[in-house]
Amino acid sequence: MSGPGVAVRMVAAIGLMLVVAALVYSISNGRLFMFPFLLLLGFPMAAVFRPRRAPLPPPADPPPEPPSRMSLN
Repeated sequence: MSGPGVAVRMVAAIGLMLVVAALVYSISNGRLFMFPFLLLLGFPMAAVFRPRRAPLPPPADPPPEPPSRMSLN
């Protein structure tokens, strides 16, 4: 993994920890109006940790053209 990739994941991890701490704080102090906004912040940061799909291989050869439907009679 490259240096910038590690840095992005570290910043996202710190952000997620802060959002989780804010969620716990908002629930424990009865400030539930903050709950949806904190969830909206947390989901994009959690998406950084999703595994990436491998790129698709290029197609080998284009499919052959179908035979002509024109009658030869």
